Amino acid sequence: MTRTAVIFNEKATPDALVEFKDALSNTLTSILEPWSLEFKTFRKTTKNERSSNSSNIMYSVSFAHHDKGTVLIHDKYAIITTNNSNDIPKDLILNTCSTGTTEPIDNLLALRLSNIWSQRQGIRGDAGETLQTTNLIVRVVNLFSSTGFKGLLIELNSLDDDVSEEEFKISVDHVQTVLKDINCKDFKLSTDRLNFNENNGNRKLNILSDLAYQYIQVLEY
Repeated sequence: MTRTAVIFNEKATPDALVEFKDALSNTLTSILEPWSLEFKTFRKTTKNERSSNSSNIMYSVSFAHHDKGTVLIHDKYAIITTNNSNDIPKDLILNTCSTGTTEPIDNLLALRLSNIWSQRQGIRGDAGETLQTTNLIVRVVNLFSSTGFKGLLIELNSLDDDVSEEEFKISVDHVQTVLKDINCKDFKLSTDRLNFNENNGNRKLNILSDLAYQYIQVLEY
């Protein structure tokens, strides 16, 4: 299966992206398409005594580079939406459960659910670079919020779907070494998986949900 990891360095400078790319250059096999993402945090504006154990925070991660998908995560439950009408199952259109068009999840939250959820924070990464090594897809981007530069973010995807956990860890360790070599040491790393049962290896959701969960781990905790 494809394995993913996310690294974030809040103390990096905007120039760290170029330094990281240069340090990784001797292992690059190609440079791929640019990418972007948007990370948002929402706070619940209503109280429900019957769900007192429920978190008041919900996250959305929008991936332009992963089929324009958006993942909403609340209390470790995920919903995946898409801005690509081609991804809507035709059966839903035929039985009139879907009009065949998409509505961005941000519009839904802002226009129809604003009495329940209000946006608390927004972070964007635009014009990121995609680098391919012999065993990884490395996506790197500078993140910004309304207050300015937030830090350097790196998304790692295994190139081989059949890579083992041990092999992927070696690749991730190499990227961490590169960061330390350019004095970019104070970073957070997540390889966590959402709703993963360590006892039987049961995976209840897909890779995109895991990736969004990893973003939350490094950007919020």
